[in-house]
Amino acid sequence: MCYLLTIGTRESAASVKALLDDGSSVFVYPAINPSLKSVFPASDQLFHVTAGQCSCKLVSEDKGGGPPDAVYGRLRKLALAKGGLRAFVHWYSGQFDTEGVSCREKIRVPIEQFVDASVLGQDRVVDVRRSSDSLGRPGLPSKIE
Repeated sequence: MCYLLTIGTRESAASVKALLDDGSSVFVYPAINPSLKSVFPASDQLFHVTAGQCSCKLVSEDKGGGPPDAVYGRLRKLALAKGGLRAFVHWYSGQFDTEGVSCREKIRVPIEQFVDASVLGQDRVVDVRRSSDSLGRPGLPSKIE
């Protein structure tokens, strides 16, 4: 059916919506799927980020400018907040609010590399951090055990 990009942050819903939701091409709404809670840290608030009904346009790896570029710029700003940002993409074959999801891996990515969908992958949590907060070698993604 569709991809859905879910983000986790410790920022307030109002802050997330003000930063990401432009009201015309990108929309943000709370994620209420219970199985998503097991994928993210307990302290995160979860939100879906969509372009229309789903996130397919936002997670496509086609380079061409437009809304996806702007969204990743805004997501990087959100990643600079105290609690950082986690992103998760899942291909839903059922209902967004009820389909079970699981995480196959978790990685940390320096904020400088979070520029487009190529870093996301499917069914993995991408923990976006400032380079100084990343584990492993600076500037490289690292797997979270």
